[in-house]
Amino acid sequence: MPSYANDTLTYDATAYNVSAMDFNAPMSADEFRAALEELNCSVYASADVLGISLRQAQRYAAGGDAIPMRTARHLRLLVFNIQSIRRLRRDNLKQLADLRSGKFSLHENRVNITPQVIARIEVQTAELEKLLTNHPSGLKPGIGDDA
Repeated sequence: MPSYANDTLTYDATAYNVSAMDFNAPMSADEFRAALEELNCSVYASADVLGISLRQAQRYAAGGDAIPMRTARHLRLLVFNIQSIRRLRRDNLKQLADLRSGKFSLHENRVNITPQVIARIEVQTAELEKLLTNHPSGLKPGIGDDA
């Protein structure tokens, strides 16, 4: 669940099931391909994102070569990051829908602060959308599309 402190989005990684993903386990070719699919990334595009050659990415996907731990961790962290951004976006969109519906309002010192909270969540949601359409890793636009 995201929390807000000083107008900055903070994220508690323990709010989601991080332990289900073992970052130190060997990665199989099946997991490699599944991770690329989760990221909406082709084997061809993965070469640039992971900093490896196209031929090496093809070997990993085909199971021809063992996947080095640094590449496995890099890919798992990318998947975790994108999944976390997607979850935060979904949470924000749900919060916005609830606040806009009028089901409840937020008050501080008997003053309705719902409009200010809505504005803050809208800004944060826009920032999440920017990350999903222009991720620093070089992943192509479309990673925000839930698989």
